Amino acid sequence: MRTAPPEAAAGTILFVDLDSVLATVDLSWEALAGLCKARPWCALALPAWLFQGKNHAKKQIAQRARLNAARLLYRNDVLEFLRAEKEAGTALVLAAAPDRMFAKEIAEHLGLFSAVLGGDDAASLEGRRKLAEIQELKTSRIHGPTADAPLGLSLCRMADGTGLLARPARDASPAKFTALKLRSVWRALRPRQWAKNLLVFLPFLLAHLWGDLDSLGRAFGAFVSFSLCASGVYVVNDLLDLEADRAHPRKRDRPFASGALPIWSGLLLGPALVGAGLLSAGLFSAPLAQVVAIYSVAAVAYSIYLKQILIVDVVVLAGLYALRILAGGAAANVFISPWLVAFSLFLFFSLAFVKRYSEIVRAQGTGAEPPLGRGYLRPDIDLIRTAGLTSGYLAVLVLALYVNSKEVMALYRNPQMLWMACPLLIYWISRVWFLANRGVVDDDPLTFALADSATYAVGVLLALAAFMAI
Repeated sequence: MRTAPPEAAAGTILFVDLDSVLATVDLSWEALAGLCKARPWCALALPAWLFQGKNHAKKQIAQRARLNAARLLYRNDVLEFLRAEKEAGTALVLAAAPDRMFAKEIAEHLGLFSAVLGGDDAASLEGRRKLAEIQELKTSRIHGPTADAPLGLSLCRMADGTGLLARPARDASPAKFTALKLRSVWRALRPRQWAKNLLVFLPFLLAHLWGDLDSLGRAFGAFVSFSLCASGVYVVNDLLDLEADRAHPRKRDRPFASGALPIWSGLLLGPALVGAGLLSAGLFSAPLAQVVAIYSVAAVAYSIYLKQILIVDVVVLAGLYALRILAGGAAANVFISPWLVAFSLFLFFSLAFVKRYSEIVRAQGTGAEPPLGRGYLRPDIDLIRTAGLTSGYLAVLVLALYVNSKEVMALYRNPQMLWMACPLLIYWISRVWFLANRGVVDDDPLTFALADSATYAVGVLLALAAFMAI
């Protein structure tokens, strides 16, 4: 592709800024998020790059990062405007800053531009002078949008027909993070997922410590710590999964994937939340802080790489659930029974397989391929279903053996009432898998459970059985 501005047939050339004009996001931040996933160790070099200047850091990121031009966010109104300009005979030039080495790929993908100006291209002296003149025009003569420019942009044409489509300088600062973004921030935290962290109360309840307010307070502290860390990990996960989320029919609406939140805010918010969770856990107890730290490391490793590995991903998912129970035991200073560990692992294995199974079933229903970045294919669907059902029923078997153990005899007056829990769980696990097979279950089993009346009914009956046993 040519790198110097061409001679337009109609005598007009329109320069188009790349960042925040054609693309709705800052591509440097987008590239940094992708680089952190592909080469996590490069994040350690970022402070040294920034020490040598912002432009140097951007160039280093651009040299190492790769962006999928087909998965970036573009302004549709700008694309329509540029198509009309091209049909009118205007030569379109994509004006990219020196660090935009991937601007050519974007231009080739869109098929609208005659040339790309900027980067490390050996552009002609005339082209460089033209770019300097355009940049001067941008900073000194553009005062606001014109009637024929897309909303929020400025279109300024010079006497020779050369023009610039850009964003006014006063609107370019990322510091304008107003209250309008708070709703998107709240969505990015995924507060609905905090329901998973209620598992930290399970050791407290099973140890019959209902009157111990101190233990209850520490269990609540574990809940807060896990919620902070989990939200931070979700933010990091969304930043690392931008490309895959934008290809997903539902996840494309997430705040970072949709462009509702700037990527730079996530790079600050994610680590801050994880740090706050670790700090709050340390205030309650050192063992709790250790469990939360293990959870944070494992969850980030899962987001970066482990979720792409066949079987390993469900093992890690089940382990992340089990860590919540261990954290509850560490916070309330309660011994975690091997029975509870075995039961929870088998049950969470089943739910993790439900998640993968549902993703493939929903993809089949739409004729799409399974989600990007996963190790499962369509031919694996029968094996996933078998493994998931088997894990769920093994959890019920562990529960049945526990009901007949000496530990139950010491804790419950009427332990035989606990047998009611076995058919209830068999019903619930079987029902979840039947509905997953029909494509009813969401990608996340928790989302399904929170909206399922039968789940609440089973929960009430399980609580009633436990109360009658006590």
